[in-house]
Amino acid sequence: MLLVAASLVLALPPVRAAAVDPADHPARPEFMNRVPFLPQQLLDAKPEGSFFTAVPAIGVDPDDGMQIGAFAEFYENGSRDDPFFASTPYRRLIFAGLVFGTEGFFRAVAEVDAPYVRETPYRVRAAFDLEHRDYDNYFGLGSSSLSRLRNPVTGEAFSDIDDYRSSIRKKSPEGFTLAAFNQYENTRASLQGTVERDMMGGRLRPQAGLQLSWVDVNLLDGERVDASGGTGVQGPTQLGIDCRNGDVIGCAGGWDNLLKLGISWDTRDFEPDPRSGVLLELAGNLSAEWIGSEYDYRRLTTHLSGFWSPAPERADVVLVGRAYYNWQSGDVPFYSQPFLAVTTDPAGKTGLGGFQTIRGFTRNRFVGKVAAGASLEARWTFGEGMVFGQHLMYKLVPFVDTGRVFDTVSETTFKDWEFGYGIGFRLAWQVSTVVSFDYAHTREGDAFYMELGHAF
Repeated sequence: MLLVAASLVLALPPVRAAAVDPADHPARPEFMNRVPFLPQQLLDAKPEGSFFTAVPAIGVDPDDGMQIGAFAEFYENGSRDDPFFASTPYRRLIFAGLVFGTEGFFRAVAEVDAPYVRETPYRVRAAFDLEHRDYDNYFGLGSSSLSRLRNPVTGEAFSDIDDYRSSIRKKSPEGFTLAAFNQYENTRASLQGTVERDMMGGRLRPQAGLQLSWVDVNLLDGERVDASGGTGVQGPTQLGIDCRNGDVIGCAGGWDNLLKLGISWDTRDFEPDPRSGVLLELAGNLSAEWIGSEYDYRRLTTHLSGFWSPAPERADVVLVGRAYYNWQSGDVPFYSQPFLAVTTDPAGKTGLGGFQTIRGFTRNRFVGKVAAGASLEARWTFGEGMVFGQHLMYKLVPFVDTGRVFDTVSETTFKDWEFGYGIGFRLAWQVSTVVSFDYAHTREGDAFYMELGHAF
């Protein structure tokens, strides 16, 4: 599918501008002299000075229901005679968002990102995130989460998650239900910050940071939950059973603090929406009592993304691929096992399942101490223009995602990986703000997403 789409658009007339000539721009500091210049097409469209973008968060999430809210971003780009202008996505970014979902979802987030702060080789990122879900997902841990969906009472197997959920939402004559068998109530508040430094002309970037997180977990066993024909009393949940059996850690929530260390090799030409380059990351998290955590564990994630424009003089098509591997050891609470450590996002990423990993599967469908995954996309910019003084670009993005979890590193195999595929639309606003609309299909059903930024 990706190769067919790329072949079709490569036959179009040329739409790309000429390459950037470094002689046309002010000399850059030595510490960033190997950072790629932005593609000329994006550099021509990049606005000077400061500006706001605001995106209404109105959409449907397969887990959180109908969503309503807004995201706002404040950018400071500087002027074209600034030596940083042609090489950075922005000089300052302040981001804030507030979203509500009909399935008991709430999120408030604020982030600050300052590359080359005060004209130094240092970059500072900080974020505060408060998130609550009445019904967060839990399908077990490790290889057992790969099993087919089965009604815990009848044993009936389902290939479609909607059919499965309809089955367990039924009520007994006494008013009991299993509607929330794979769910629990979860609240997480976190404050995190990282500092990184450019080395080797801006391509090598070591990073260090700290994350303080407080998590509240509420089991839904015996609670009144939504069921077919009204509310019912929830029977045993999967998480409740595993907690009582001592099979998982973190059933009472608590402080989950992390020391973050990482290093990246980055040759991407434009962080928010690359046309070329690679990003290779090795990121580690350490949780321990001496940083105020109630848990003692380690996480190590390696991640590789590549971006290639096969014929930039013919069409704005970017072939994109990524692969990642995540390893955790120690007393990892169940609610932290979905996280992948990354250097490019203070909050990290979660999976497997959902927009950031395997689109089409419900969020955190497959969770384990060891996880691996990969994705392919073809990003075709088929149009651009000015609307009410705002520069917009329109992209069509077919994609394929895959991955699976394992109980141990020694069990890693390429057998029985899960797959999702679909089509997406991207709206790039004022160059740096990318809004994604993705429709995905998997063996368990379909899902639609509206998110800020690319999946990777």
